[in-house]
Amino acid sequence: QRSPSPGPNHTSSSNASNATVVPQNSSARPTCSLTPTLAAHFNENLIKHVQGWPADHAEKQASRLREEAHNMGSVHMSEICTELKNLRSLVRVCEIQATLR
Repeated sequence: QRSPSPGPNHTSSSNASNATVVPQNSSARPTCSLTPTLAAHFNENLIKHVQGWPADHAEKQASRLREEAHNMGSVHMSEICTELKNLRSLVRVCEIQATLR
């Protein structure tokens, strides 16, 4: 089976070097340095409405709660599996004892 060819939005590694990400500090978002052609078309005021939404906090909290629920479910499932194996062993012991009588 052949892998699909890259689409029109695919950027090669030579084109990716035009925009570099330079982190300022660990708490701030990294900034990009744009090529002069792109910088002429960039206006930060046009993207402010999609940055720092109150939903960002809710999304992080939902992600954390989802992971916590998954972990709790995994632990509960492990306990159930262990109990089931124990009960199967008890049933097998009872079957063997009934056969010996």
